[in-house]
Amino acid sequence: MLSCGCLPLAAQVGIPWSSPPNKVNLTSAGPAMDAGFTFELGVFNGSFIPTSGNMNLWVANWSSAASTSYLVSTSRFAAVHTVNDNEGPFDEGKAAYVWGRRENASGKEWILFRAANWNWPSSSPPGNLAAWTANQATPVVGQINASGSPFLMKSAAAPFPWAEWQAANLTGEPLNGPLDDPDKDGTPNLLEFVFATSPTVSNPPTPTPVALQSGHVVITVPRRLDRPATLTVEVSGNLVDWQSGPAHTEVLQDNEAALVVRDLTPLSPAHPKRFIRLKAKLP
Repeated sequence: MLSCGCLPLAAQVGIPWSSPPNKVNLTSAGPAMDAGFTFELGVFNGSFIPTSGNMNLWVANWSSAASTSYLVSTSRFAAVHTVNDNEGPFDEGKAAYVWGRRENASGKEWILFRAANWNWPSSSPPGNLAAWTANQATPVVGQINASGSPFLMKSAAAPFPWAEWQAANLTGEPLNGPLDDPDKDGTPNLLEFVFATSPTVSNPPTPTPVALQSGHVVITVPRRLDRPATLTVEVSGNLVDWQSGPAHTEVLQDNEAALVVRDLTPLSPAHPKRFIRLKAKLP
């Protein structure tokens, strides 16, 4: 007869984490999430608390325990993570998050969320936890509708600094500076960056509509808050002398949708011509 003095295997804890199937999930610009999205289950290190204002620090403070792909066929992500131990940073009671992201040469789409009871479990109790599902959660960045209508999840455009955009889009291209124009379409790299257009494929200029409102010239610039750059609108009466600032222009709107600026000098016999232009500068 054979005998063994081995201890029985300890029960393992499983975290089922997912989003409900067959729901509409969107990106910030409106199209549906695609197979480029990956969802990660994890925690942030130490006392770091993620907010929409410190997104540039997330990667450096994130510890991923598991990842799974977004399935376009069922419009969801779904996985079960086995908790084998509580070695740092996965300490018992640590706030747990789900981070969905897609990152490519065009930009970054992120959605980060958690529910109040999503705290990292001890590895010792037996059995699985109740499922952690996206419709239970509150987003830190992005949007979630628990009802699933008109969509369940919607990601947000995440910060995409110039250096990252340049590396993703212009590596190996000698004309890679902010004022260069490798595709010779009349739009320098810096404005291609600002408007999220390709610097190596010729495309029409991004529309910046100009209108006349009560005699004042008004320009509307589509906004990309994920592209850190300083945008300045300048005005002129002769195409030689350009002015900007509160003495010359008024900002009517400056949000994630658009930058809208009005020339404070109205068209008149004394000012028969007015011109307006946009300038961009890296921070």
